Amino acid sequence: MWMEAIMTMSLSEQLSDLSFHAKTVEDGFAAAQKEGHDKVAARAKEAHAAALAAVENAKRSIKSVGDAGAKEVGCREGKNRRRRRQYESAGR
Repeated sequence: MWMEAIMTMSLSEQLSDLSFHAKTVEDGFAAAQKEGHDKVAARAKEAHAAALAAVENAKRSIKSVGDAGAKEVGCREGKNRRRRRQYESAGR
């Protein structure tokens, strides 16, 4: 039946029909390609944002550890000064 319909069409009608179907396929392919590209771009943007957040979190953690270390060093220096004063006041 489909073959009979094609055979009754003139060559220019067949070419026009073929051109229409080819254009439809091309448009569908282009849309799928754009959709795929947009998804990849969105995922890359999300990954970049997550990486930036992880770096900021790491910086905060490092600063926190550094602050705690500085506090510990300050406490130890204070203890050492007190011990030295006690030692010196004892006349040693």
